[in-house]
Amino acid sequence: MSRIKQVFKGNSQAIFNIKEIAKICKIHRNTARRYLEILTLKGFLYETQKGTNRIFRLKTRDLRRDSI
Repeated sequence: MSRIKQVFKGNSQAIFNIKEIAKICKIHRNTARRYLEILTLKGFLYETQKGTNRIFRLKTRDLRRDSI
């Protein structure tokens, strides 16, 4: 999960789908989906597009919080 956090901390304005994040972090697609759902439920991410091609974006701009 820390790899996904680093991706979003480095690119605060970027939007990613599950496949791109899995490729960047070098983890399985299902693992990336599970971690993204956890971060979405915690309130750090939100889905800009739902359905088969789910796209995630960082919700808060305050990246100094260590709780992400």
